[in-house]
Amino acid sequence: FQRWILSNLLRVQRVASVSDMTMRQLTQLANRDLPYESWSVILNGFNAPFSPMPIDLANERLEPFRITETTRFILHVGSDLTRKNRGALLDMVVAIGAAWDGVICFAGQPMGNQLRSKSQSLGLTDRIIEVVNPDHETLVALYSRCDAFVFPSYSEGFGWPLIEAQACGAPVIASSIEPMPEVSGGAAIHASPDNMQEFVDAFIRLQNPAERETLIQRGFENCKRFEVDVMIERYRKLILREDGCTGSLSDASRSR
Repeated sequence: FQRWILSNLLRVQRVASVSDMTMRQLTQLANRDLPYESWSVILNGFNAPFSPMPIDLANERLEPFRITETTRFILHVGSDLTRKNRGALLDMVVAIGAAWDGVICFAGQPMGNQLRSKSQSLGLTDRIIEVVNPDHETLVALYSRCDAFVFPSYSEGFGWPLIEAQACGAPVIASSIEPMPEVSGGAAIHASPDNMQEFVDAFIRLQNPAERETLIQRGFENCKRFEVDVMIERYRKLILREDGCTGSLSDASRSR
């Protein structure tokens, strides 16, 4: 089935990939050193509006989930798939110890039995808040209020939550595995998903107000690459075979 997909994919007139990583994977599958002229890296555009929510509105939105105006929390958005590495947030909080007394918020799919068992064994049950399948406004409120957005994934095709968090003014600590550094545009602190001390050190760095603010502002700047109009224009060029339709993420940034 995969061979059938690839053989037909190589016959289509235009191919767009969402990251340099996926383009490299495709060229490897195609056994080529370079992509065809009609192959292009085109960044995903935001599929909804994301921007910082005023604190009073965010607090009101999050009150039903036991998140008060004084609650400090780190946030993960996603599923309970193994590759999402949700358990890393538990290990991170344990490693931080008494230096931080906040909670972990898992937004998205419910926690699975394995993660619940781990939280119990670590004594963290009372320090976990679940927000299952949040609507858009609640998600924006979570991004806007969190101490940090933590994304220790082992595998992503793109990594939507990373730029959603940046657009809402959340400082991001993410996996050092591609395409996370590529998508973050260098506006996140990256750490090995197998080394929780690196995540702890990153979180401690964010306690410095100047470093935190610098990272947030760089995140806002990075998000300009993912504006819908930019994506549309690059698809238009790809379809019409105009010059400038190919290139990497860094090319896309310079083209603005």
